[in-house]
Amino acid sequence: MKGAILIAIAAIGYATVALFGKWIIQDNLSIYTALSWRFGFAALFLSLFQIRASLRQVDQKDSIPSTSQQGWKDRLFCIFLGIVGDALQTTFFFFAVARVGASLSALLLYTFPVFVLLLQRFIFNRVVTKREWALLPLALFGCLLILDPTELSLGNGYSSGIGFGFMTAIVYAAYLSFGAYATKSVKPLFSSFYLTLGAFISFSSIALLRGSLLCLMALSGRLVLEWLFLPP
Repeated sequence: MKGAILIAIAAIGYATVALFGKWIIQDNLSIYTALSWRFGFAALFLSLFQIRASLRQVDQKDSIPSTSQQGWKDRLFCIFLGIVGDALQTTFFFFAVARVGASLSALLLYTFPVFVLLLQRFIFNRVVTKREWALLPLALFGCLLILDPTELSLGNGYSSGIGFGFMTAIVYAAYLSFGAYATKSVKPLFSSFYLTLGAFISFSSIALLRGSLLCLMALSGRLVLEWLFLPP
């Protein structure tokens, strides 16, 4: 029950991302600047919980090692996933929002279970049931229902937005699939911190190179309140 509640909270929080991306575009702000501040605050927030958990050693009897016992290999891989996977799928998602809007981008993102299933089958050799194979075309058909075929040939960015939406789903599926196998020895709280830290490093580096790593006060009040301080 607790797991289901956490999943529901995460889904609600993630559903707001498309709206915030739309507001960033409307306010003519740099996506990389806003995301660097967002992931920076999230990493700071998670680090406080990480330090607290390490000091109290709440999970001493847990089979998963604590931060002090984790190898640098595991931690660096989590950071790498954040730099490449998290940052890449977030960038593709915002490119899609800029072209086809928040609602359609979010719907395209949620085709990722289809790609997770395919990756699990052909990369990780997971056994896929007949029922799962039967549901696969239904999921894709449901996605096709939301697309407007008359817009695809107009050259107004609609087709590229659809492409970015699907790329978001593919990258996110790979991020989840490889991350699930690679971070088994890392506690969820710690892996979340390193993944978020990696995304912050990626976006802040891009913003710095583009000369758009602005002061926090340059962000609009709406984004400061609703974008930075809500869970990523």
